[in-house]
Amino acid sequence: PSSSPTTRPTVATLTSCPVDELTPSEIPSGPVMLARSSSLCVLTKALPEFDGSLTDIAPVALSYDGGGWEKAAGDFATVLLYGEEFADYAEGSHITLPDLKGNEKYYLT
Repeated sequence: PSSSPTTRPTVATLTSCPVDELTPSEIPSGPVMLARSSSLCVLTKALPEFDGSLTDIAPVALSYDGGGWEKAAGDFATVLLYGEEFADYAEGSHITLPDLKGNEKYYLT
């Protein structure tokens, strides 16, 4: 702990997009450091079903061509991430993901 905490807590783990594009990686809410992606990588909100499939999928943010992360277009991402901005660093982008309702989870695809 610091005597003067910041709004951007240190995140030691860099989270990368899955190598297998067909298998989404679940990530937690809260502070995360997302690695830049050379191909299109999308952070989504989804509802996992009992059979492992995902429903109610909505894009939240994306990275591509080695660029920093940016909010996805549309009202869903704008409202969900209201007041949050990506902070760009050499290795990736930091953001604090808000908690989701019910059984919804974040995924990188």
